[in-house]
Amino acid sequence: MKSRTLTCITAMTLFAVLALPGELAAQHTRYKLIDIGTFGGPTSQTNGESVVITNEGTVVGGADTSTPCPYFSGLISPAFKWQNGVMTELALLPGGCFSFAGATNSHDGLIVGGAAV
Repeated sequence: MKSRTLTCITAMTLFAVLALPGELAAQHTRYKLIDIGTFGGPTSQTNGESVVITNEGTVVGGADTSTPCPYFSGLISPAFKWQNGVMTELALLPGGCFSFAGATNSHDGLIVGGAAV
């Protein structure tokens, strides 16, 4: 009976400690969440499966504008590069409505992605 009581007390203490607000020692405090915005549309996104942020803090992806695409339902959504607080629109193919920067590297800033017409 004593071991069961001790187990219950230990479990409740552990749950109470984990439920307390506060910063854990393993958390990184040098990172911060930044809303990089859009080009006037409702969303922006990155490819979560490859390098979309460099060691220098450059981020690549795609963002919506508020302009409807004339060819299908949806908005014109160009690729972007966000660096030092500035979001730069990357080119669309002529007549296209969509491009996306899928990855970048820290070595020479090369950006790869795709586009559709």
